[in-house]
Amino acid sequence: MKIEERLIKFLNKSADLEDLDLLNQWIQDPDNNSVFNDFVKTYFAIELAMSEHDHEQIKARLLEEIRKEKNTFHIIKNKGFYRYAALFIFLIGLGYVVSKTFFNAPAAVVPGQSDVTLSWEDGGIEVVSGKRTATLVNKEGTVVGSQKGDTLFYDTDVAGTSGTINTLKVPFGRRFIVQLSDGTRVFLNAGSTLTYPTSFIGNEKRAVTLVGEAYFDVAHNPERPFTVASENLAVSVLGTQFNMANYPEEQDTEVVLVQGSVQLSDAEKSGVPVLLEPGFRGSHRKSDGNITLKKVNTRSYTSWMQGAIVFRNETFANIIKKLERHYNVEVFNSNKELARETFTATLETDNDTIEEVLEYFNKVHHIEYTIVNNTIIIN
Repeated sequence: MKIEERLIKFLNKSADLEDLDLLNQWIQDPDNNSVFNDFVKTYFAIELAMSEHDHEQIKARLLEEIRKEKNTFHIIKNKGFYRYAALFIFLIGLGYVVSKTFFNAPAAVVPGQSDVTLSWEDGGIEVVSGKRTATLVNKEGTVVGSQKGDTLFYDTDVAGTSGTINTLKVPFGRRFIVQLSDGTRVFLNAGSTLTYPTSFIGNEKRAVTLVGEAYFDVAHNPERPFTVASENLAVSVLGTQFNMANYPEEQDTEVVLVQGSVQLSDAEKSGVPVLLEPGFRGSHRKSDGNITLKKVNTRSYTSWMQGAIVFRNETFANIIKKLERHYNVEVFNSNKELARETFTATLETDNDTIEEVLEYFNKVHHIEYTIVNNTIIIN
């Protein structure tokens, strides 16, 4: 559990003994003081603003807090089950909160700002975000490809050339496309990383590595299989279209075949690879390497490329993970009953803001939430 989640539990008066123990240790580290103060003062300010409707009264109460002793806190010990009876927090630097903008404007999510980056084998890193047009040049000064908007194009494999390793990292809230040197197109979803050679010349197999989610449109070449490695799962194809999801926080790696055929095999298990047919999903359980197959609607798994997320009887806990990736926000949900609820919906993430999505869930489940910059707190 993240430290922010424990802070929220404390502020909501739902922290248990373990939470209080860890918070006590964490806030005693001077390096954490600024993080702690910024988080608590913002939370306090918004909670106060939501509970009061008289703007002048809000200002007065905030200014009273400013005059209190700054940057101090006390921990009172108790021998009972809850050893920490109270944590008195005196907020600092609340001046910006009482600005006219704060009191007149509703809370809105501020997405985290981050860029798509391309890393080279020699350690060089460049930002490839935005609608730029540029050439891709390796450390020897050789042009290996180009960028046109949100797509990287690598030059076609040419005999006599050798490739170096590139790593393309797409942050939450973004999508990106790369066309590899063999003509294979890879559509990368938010929070994904693809590692690949700039040229497949000299390689017996066309091999790449994926963390996150991507849709592969693999160029056909029966003499040189295309392999995607993802933790302990290997996906081998000759030429096909499939979606693969392998986020670190998920229990399974999922491969959904749209066209052609693929083979799934666990790197730590011997035996015959599992053949996947179009319209099926192969799920690889990371804990034991077991692979199961299921007939699915492939559009539900590929709609993200068109800026939509499709949920079919999916728990709110799983929906939160996808919202965090697509909108580049953090969601802390302390409502355990809501986490287990299932929903069926299609969200147009390219057109709907996260506030509009939250209002949708509010209408069907009456959720209560607070927005703090790019953090959403569900009570």
